[in-house]
Amino acid sequence: MERHNAKIWKSFVITILLLVSISAIVVYLKNHEVIDTGLYMILLIANFILTPLILVKSIFFEKNIKINVKWKKFIIAYLLIISIGAIIFYLKSYAIIDTKVYMILHLANFMFTPLILSKTAFSEKK
Repeated sequence: MERHNAKIWKSFVITILLLVSISAIVVYLKNHEVIDTGLYMILLIANFILTPLILVKSIFFEKNIKINVKWKKFIIAYLLIISIGAIIFYLKSYAIIDTKVYMILHLANFMFTPLILSKTAFSEKK
């Protein structure tokens, strides 16, 4: 079981590193005016949605790894936080929402998604 946990954490850390490095490259290209704002937003949102999905595919569909439900819910909550955050960022970037609403939505996303996770994933059924 510890080997399974090590593989899960390894995949999780690799995904975080991929998110950060790909985002840094996209921001670099935007700052040096290699890409325009529309392509910048598309690349960032694709990065924050597709990279975690690669994590899920590599972990959930590995044949010799059995993951308990708590880990699956943890990863799904991680995906939710990233995906909702990317959508909120997109709305702010195109001035669909103002800064105050942007901050409220981000705070709600980072506060309530883990709370929902802890309520569902870590509550023991008797």
